[in-house]
Formats: sequence, C-alpha cells, structure tokens
Amino acid sequence: MSSQNVCNKCGKTFSNVGNLNVHKKTVCNDVIKYLNCEFCLANFKRRSTLNSHYGTCKIKLEKESNKEKSIYIENEQIKKELLNIKIENRKQKDKQKITNQKYETELKNNRNFQLLVYINYTR
Repeated sequence: MSSQNVCNKCGKTFSNVGNLNVHKKTVCNDVIKYLNCEFCLANFKRRSTLNSHYGTCKIKLEKESNKEKSIYIENEQIKKELLNIKIENRKQKDKQKITNQKYETELKNNRNFQLLVYINYTR
C-alpha cells in the first residue's frame, strides 16, 4: 500500500484513493454532512446507504401505496363518468331516433292524406 492512501486525521490506511476519499467525506470530516430520508428523516453518511434505505422505508412505501390506491380510485371514477356519458349519448340517440320515426310516420300519413284528397278531388 502506498502512503498516499492514509487518512491524515486518524491514520487509517486504504487500498485505493477512492476508499480514502469516501472515508474522509463520511468519517473524518470535521463537518459531517448527513443525507436525510425525505420521508422519515433518517440520517445517513453515504448516498448508497440512503438509496438502500429508500427500498425499505415504511413511510415511503406507505405513501406510494396510498398514491397507487388514489390513482386506482381516480381511474375507476373516470371509467364511471365515461360510462355515464356513453349511456346519456345512447339515450339522446334513441330519443332522436324516436323523434325521427314519429316525423317520418307523420310525413307518411300526411302524404297519404294528400294523395287521398287528390284522388277524391280528381274523381
């Protein structure tokens, strides 16, 4: 090992410069910067430990679960609204169809009446 991989504060030696730098940032730094979990506010010296924690943080998992439930409920509500719109459109189409049928029937009756009047008039 080279003497370059020795911590100047505690004297601990490391196999490579990367490990020494991590040690200096997390252990022998005068001002240790802690990384906080944004969900439960647990403190960690290393980002890798914080990232591992995110996989098991109960508050984070609970929030994600609630978010998924909320999205599911929202999707179900949207589906119901779409179904109601489709039903309303079908009702309107049926109403229009009935109105058209009535109109056609009246028109046909009127034509028949006119034809009868014409026939009777020409006799």
